[in-house]
This record gives sequence, structure tokens and C-alpha cells, in this order.
Amino acid sequence: MSSDHRCWSWPDSSGNGMLISDASTNHSVDAFQRRRRRRIDARVKVHAAQLTGAMLSTIILVGLHRIGPTAAFVGCHKLNQHRLQSHAQLATATTYRFRICQRMRMHRPNNPVSPSAAVQPRFLEGTRKQDQVKVSPALFAEEKDCDGDAKAMELIGSEEEWKEYYDTADGVLSAAKTFGRKDSEEDKLAVRVYLLRRESIVPIRLPTLVSKANGAPSLSTTTNDGVDSSLHSELEVQKELFCEASSLTPAQQKLALRVLGYIGNYCAKKRACLPLRVGWHKLKEMGAPPRENVLSTYLYGLALAEERDEEVTTSEEVSISLPEEVATFHDSLFQPTEKTLTLRIKVLVQKGDAVGAERLLEMMPSNKDGGDFRLRTYLPILELYCEQGDIGSALGLYKRMRRAPGVHFNAENYSLLISAIADRGFFRDDSAPIDGAADIGYSPAMGSQLLSALISEMAEDVLEITSSCASQMRTAFIEGFGLNLDDEAKEQFNEDPSVVAPSSPFDLVVDRVCVDEETAICPRTNATLRLIALDKAQRSQLHDTLEEMANSQYAEYDEKLKQRKQIVEENDEGYAAKQLRNFAEWIDGRDGDPYTAIVDGANVAFFGRGVVEYHHVKAVVEGLEKMGENVLVIMPQKYLQRKFYIRKGNVQDLNDRDWSIVEDLIEKEKVYEVRKRCLDDYYWMLASVSDQTAARKGMEIDVPPNNPEGRWPGLRPIIVSNDQMRDHKLELLQPRLFRRWVSSFIIKYDFTSVVDEKWDEREVIFSPAEHFSREIQENSCPDGQMTWHFPVSEWGKDERFCIKLPRLLGCISSM
Repeated sequence: MSSDHRCWSWPDSSGNGMLISDASTNHSVDAFQRRRRRRIDARVKVHAAQLTGAMLSTIILVGLHRIGPTAAFVGCHKLNQHRLQSHAQLATATTYRFRICQRMRMHRPNNPVSPSAAVQPRFLEGTRKQDQVKVSPALFAEEKDCDGDAKAMELIGSEEEWKEYYDTADGVLSAAKTFGRKDSEEDKLAVRVYLLRRESIVPIRLPTLVSKANGAPSLSTTTNDGVDSSLHSELEVQKELFCEASSLTPAQQKLALRVLGYIGNYCAKKRACLPLRVGWHKLKEMGAPPRENVLSTYLYGLALAEERDEEVTTSEEVSISLPEEVATFHDSLFQPTEKTLTLRIKVLVQKGDAVGAERLLEMMPSNKDGGDFRLRTYLPILELYCEQGDIGSALGLYKRMRRAPGVHFNAENYSLLISAIADRGFFRDDSAPIDGAADIGYSPAMGSQLLSALISEMAEDVLEITSSCASQMRTAFIEGFGLNLDDEAKEQFNEDPSVVAPSSPFDLVVDRVCVDEETAICPRTNATLRLIALDKAQRSQLHDTLEEMANSQYAEYDEKLKQRKQIVEENDEGYAAKQLRNFAEWIDGRDGDPYTAIVDGANVAFFGRGVVEYHHVKAVVEGLEKMGENVLVIMPQKYLQRKFYIRKGNVQDLNDRDWSIVEDLIEKEKVYEVRKRCLDDYYWMLASVSDQTAARKGMEIDVPPNNPEGRWPGLRPIIVSNDQMRDHKLELLQPRLFRRWVSSFIIKYDFTSVVDEKWDEREVIFSPAEHFSREIQENSCPDGQMTWHFPVSEWGKDERFCIKLPRLLGCISSM
């Protein structure tokens, strides 16, 4: 048998052979025609006295899988539903299939040659009608021009796309779960032929889809439920053309749609894009609207490549990407979703149509406030408005985005908007107001008051900015105020932020500064930055949230003990919250001096060595007392015993020195014992916001700067702990308020190095809490003007990006 042309002879009931030929994948139509006239040199015959319908079906299926649909089916006639064969016959059929598979190792049919160009078989005489298979010749027919000459049909996909699709489709079609019991053999074989055929059967004529996907939305043909009737009509016409050309029955078309859905599911799970491109072409060619979940799956899979910036191979130059086309198809048949509208908006933004892109947002009537929209939906439109200089529309869209619960701004988004407004000069006091800004709550709609309003909103969402954001805003303000600086000077900050000259009221300040750590004064503007503390409502929120978290943690810990089959004591419901509440009532109602320092006892005791060292606790307590603080140590109950487990299998027995420290703390009421299975962290966190009403007696316990006692200035009580609090849930407070709480109360500690193995003689070193908050804040300058300071993530702890607008008296000083 030659390597480029193989023939098989299938026997009929009389033993005569039926020739079926398959061509190599590397030759053209002409090569096939020449081969038709070539003498067949060798044949392989499968001899059997009787071949049942099941056996013949098996051979046909093998032919489909190994030598391609054309060679397997051309010349066969209709084969009705077979009777169930005996196990012996099925085993025989399986044996035949195995043996034939060993002989039929061919390349998969991904050639560009029309199947009808294959060698025509000899039809068998005397074949029983019920054992004949018929596959529609239209599946293999070539398109004819007006003169009757055959012309090449369109090939679907590139070589790489078709190879990936064929392997995927072949695997799905061969899977046991793809077809059900009600699917006939004829339907399954017909679907396999169509899905593994590369040539298009009919051209795709869906002009409404093309126009809308290219950014021309038309709602004039939509029904009350938002469905586009024009596309429905076009799909009906497409379906009729396909049915006439392919002769697939309605049941077979439905089955093909189902299999294409399975292919989409498989590709989505495997994150494969290329097979979906061919599958999408076949869905459109059939003209049968798929189910919504199938479109959603194809949309997800096709969008993966773009989201990952993958390079995918396309067969032809495409004016629009397939994800946008699928999204448009979906929105024309079903209610739009956030995903589909986001992709369609991207097309309009690429065409520069920001107004049209924003208009698409109105296609979801249930989302007047953008409830289902996320930042990715709005951001391309906002960026285009800013790029085009349409500041009024940009500000209106920004206000709409802030109302949308699914939108969360970051520093880059605010920097984009503020820079666009600054670049157009709208922050100048002599600027014209922004069109429409007063209607959405910005009045005046220009100058420093507009900047103050925007930065105040920014401070609610953003803790700090990046250096690139600072450079972007610096350049925009310099451009907007008309300073004559070269490009390098506009972007470059001063090298030493601690050496800057004080500004005058007529200077524009967009500089990098280093705020004095002790006085919190900005050297450029002379403004004093504030330590922003939690207000009363926020302190109450922290208190209530801690109780909820205590109960949740206690229940989770009990469940872990039960899973380990350890003995669990039965306590009342809400036991942990009740214990925490008892502590809150105790610290708020106790007499005596108020506590001004709370020590995380377990954190300090375990410092450095992994065992409890009470001399660490003693050193911290004594160091704080020397600085005038009244100290309370929070310690879990088990560490206040003489002997306890520190980890599984390891028991620690306190020595006499450490036990004497424990007894001293208890005797002097400097320690609070936290009950078993209750998390001690919640206790020292709650103590920081306790009013200590009885002990304070109306007295202020916070420490002012430059106090005569030399104490650390700031809020009281301070918390001494190195706990990073990674284990605590972020719902304790919003990120901005959580950082505000940490910066106001937490003091870090360390110990000096060990000398001559004398661990208990080390001295403690404290890192006091911040004197000014590390968050965006607005403060007044001595000259009465306002200034804004932004922490920058890549800069030093005390460094800030500073903005101060000039007074306009006819001129502006250069920087």
C-alpha cells in the first residue's frame, strides 16, 4: 500500500468488496483527481461471513476517527437503528475495530482539500436496505458558480486553530457522556461529519451582528424585553439556508448545538481559546440561537486570551474581536450583562466614541445606579473622556461611578481624573467653571475648592499613592498653571526632600517634602500635619465588631477541637462575647488610676526564643513605668500557670524567677487573665478604645506634644505589641480606619543584642506611635491657604507629596 493513498475494501453479504478511499492531507484537489485515474496497487480486505449492524457501525466509527468522515461515509446508505446485539457479537465488533485501528493510522483530516474530490467508491449490489447508511451528499458537495463549475469553499480557521479545534471536538465526540441513549446512530454520525468538516457549507450573512459589533447600536428593532428582532429574522434566514444546504434534520441540528456547548465547557475549563474560534463560526453558520449559558461560556473562553494579552492566531484580518462579537450576539438575543456590555464598550472606546459607550450603560434598566457594573466597565470611558479633554462628561461619569456599589476607586483612578482637570487649568481661581459640574454638586466648579472636594473624596477610598501618580499630578499642575519648565524638570522631584525652601503665597507647590518627625511641620508650606484619631462612632463600631469576632473565633476553635476529638467544655451560647463584655465593663468601671499602656503579654513573653520568658514582660513593664505610663498586661490564662503546653508535645515549667514575676504582676493587679479558648488579642484591642470612665473621672489622659514630663505625645492608652494582626479579619474596620487605629495606638518594641549569653539583661527599645497620620490629609498654612499631603508608597515614612495652589495676582512664581 502506498504511503500517500490507502484503500479499504469492505465486504457485502456476498463477499464482494466495496472500495473506500482516503487521501493524504497534503495534496490538492487536482492531486485527488489524478489519483482517481490511478491504478490501485494494493487493497486491504476485511473478511467476515456475516457483519451485523453493530459491527458495521463500529467500522464506520473507526473510519470516521482514523481516516476522516468522507472516506468513511461516501457511498454508504441509510442504516436504521440496530437491534441490540449479543455480548459475543459486540465483543467481535470490538475486536474488528481494534484490528482495523492498527491498520488505519492516518493523519487527522485537517487538509484544505474538498472531501468530494476523494476517489469515488464502487457501490455494492445486493446490500440490505436496513443495513445501508446514508449521509447527506450536501455535507460534501462543493459550491457551484453560475456556470456550474465548482469553486473552493471557505475554510474555517487557521491551520493552528483548526488543529486545536479538531483535537478538542474529536475528544468531546468520543466521550461517553456526550451522547444520550435517545440519540440515534444516524444522528451521532451526521453530527460528527459536520463538526469535523473544515469547509463552510453556507456563507454567514448576519449584517445586524456585524454592524452592532462594530459599534453601531440600534435599539429601533428591539422588543419590550430588549431582544433585537432584526437579528432574530436574520438567524431564521441563515438557519433555512443551512438546512437546505446540509440536509441535517432538526434533531441533528439540536444535537450539534449541544455538542458545541460541550466543546465550549471543555475549552473554558482548560482555558483554551483557539478551538472556540472555530466553534463560534459553526454556531453562526447553523443560524440556530444557542442557549444563553452556551454564549456565556464562549464569551468567557474567548475573553481569556485578551485578558491575558495572549497572541492568538487568526485565519483572516478581522475588523472586530470575537469576544465583542459574542457579546453583541448575546445582548441582541438576551438581556445584557455586565460582562457583555464591558466588551462592547471597549469597541466603542477604541473607535473614540465615549458618548456612545456611555449610552450603552443605559441598556440595563435595572441598573440606574450601576449596581451590577464594576470599575472595568466604566474606566475605559472615563479614560477616553480625560484624554479628549471632555472634563464635564468625565466629572459626571465619575460622580455616577461613585454611586455604583460595585466600583472601588484606587489611587491611579483618582490621579487620572485630578491630572486631567489640572492639565486643563480648571484648578486656577481665574478659570471658567466646568460645564455641568454645579449640577452634580461641585460648586464652585473650579479653583482650590473643587480640588479640596475631590481630594476629600479620594481620602475616603485611598490610603496612599504611588510615585508614578505623584509624577503624573505634578506634571499636570505645572502644565495647567502655565509654568515654563522643560519636560525633565516637570517630572523630576527634588533630590533631597528635607532641604526645601519655604514657599510664598504666590508659589505653586507640587513637591516631595520630608515632614519633621517631632513637630509634624511641613518645611515647604509650614503646615502642621495631624494625628487623625477614630471618632466616637468609629470607636463604638470597633467595640461592637470585636464582640462579634470573639464569638466567631470561639466557635471556630471549638469546631477544630471536636475534629481532633479533644474534650470540649460546654459553655453558654455567646460565651466568648460575654467574657469580652465582662472585661469591657471591668476596665470601664474600675477605680484607681487609668491605664495608659496596654501590653500584649503573650507577644512580649514569646519574643525571640519560642518559649515564655517573663523577664521580657518585666523589662517592658518597667520601661513603660519609667516613662510615666500606668501599665496593664493582657495574658492568656494558661500562661499564668506554673506548667503549660507551649506546642504539641512540649511542656514548659516556669523557673522560680519567672514564677515570681507572675506572682508580682497578679499581686499588684497589673495583669488581666483571659479565659481559656478566648483570643487575648481582642482584649488589648478593645482596651485601646475603652473610655475608662470611673478611673478617668473626666480627666484627659492623652499626652500633648512637648510635654514637660518628656512622655511620648499622642493618644492613650498606647498598645505595646509587635503583632502584625494578619490573622484578624479586615471587617474589623475599613482599611483606612484600621490604619488610623494602628498608627494612633500601636507601639513596637525590640531588645538589645545578647552579650555573653545573658538573655535577661537585655534592654528594651520602643518605637513610639506616629505623631501624624500616614494618610491623605488637608491642612491650613500660616498664610491662610490650604495644602494637601499624600503618603507615597515608595518613599520614606515621613515623606509626602505636597500640593499647594498659588494666589493669582497677575503672575505665578516659578518653582
